[in-house]
Amino acid sequence: MQIRRFLPGLVVPVVAALALSTAEAQVRSSWNGAATGSLEVPWPGSRPVTFDGYYTHYRLDTDGDDRFAMNGVGARLMWRSKGDSLGLPPRLGFGIFGEYAPADNAALSLLHMGLQGDLNLLSKPLGNRLTPIASLGAGMLRSSVSGSTPLPSARLGIRSAPVVRSATSFALTPAAGVKLDLWRNLGVRGDMRDLMTFRDGTQHNWQFTAGLSFPF
Repeated sequence: MQIRRFLPGLVVPVVAALALSTAEAQVRSSWNGAATGSLEVPWPGSRPVTFDGYYTHYRLDTDGDDRFAMNGVGARLMWRSKGDSLGLPPRLGFGIFGEYAPADNAALSLLHMGLQGDLNLLSKPLGNRLTPIASLGAGMLRSSVSGSTPLPSARLGIRSAPVVRSATSFALTPAAGVKLDLWRNLGVRGDMRDLMTFRDGTQHNWQFTAGLSFPF
């Protein structure tokens, strides 16, 4: 099962976001609802909930000098307080995420899921569009081997394949990212992450993500 089979799934959120934006423009001719004859809807600004769909690239730590590369897809759902109910700063967001990298030549697949916290580093986006983000995730990383293909010494708790078929490890993912608001409900976000696992000592597995962001 190749990663290209999952990429069409990212098209669905794009079409949905564009359709919602078009419908909104048709029923509202201005920000305050006044009839001006214009179909443009101004940028909605900060929304309390955001859904992201993204592509992810892993560079896994190994026993040698080289890193083992894998590709996958992921999604996260984030909630951000407006700062008027729970006393939380409006720049702080919380949510859940899930990622899957299907088995490739080494017959290794990854399932990564957990909780995530985001902090907007600026109180206002640069140029009203660009937002730098500091992030921290905590969750479980499950690695599985299909078949009897030996692994390239990936330190994920299953180096003795085919005897051991799967393993689950606690993982922390500190990250730095940036989000660019593009048009109405559509934006893009990229992150550079350190996927830290603690089986057989602390391992640093690099992760790079990029995808689409939909506030609603």
